[in-house]
Amino acid sequence: MIPSTARWEISRWRLMGCEGECSRIEFIPLTGRTHQLRLHAAHPLGLGIPIVGDRLYGTGKEVGELRLHATRLAFSHPASSQNFHWYSPPSF
Repeated sequence: MIPSTARWEISRWRLMGCEGECSRIEFIPLTGRTHQLRLHAAHPLGLGIPIVGDRLYGTGKEVGELRLHATRLAFSHPASSQNFHWYSPPSF
């Protein structure tokens, strides 16, 4: 039985393409927990492959080599209800 306090993190993902020995994955987090995408990528019950450069869940060694990038960010301002949207293509 799962305790009533258990939390489930949910992410959708899609294979965007393969580049050499690496795969480009689009993650869409449906919940927002710390390290959620990194854990879902690396965990054997997830994709089973850590994000390139992940020093915590993978084999990354250098600061700044993590290949995780928020391409789109959108939210509604809580006070004004104004919608905000940003787009930033990854540099890698």
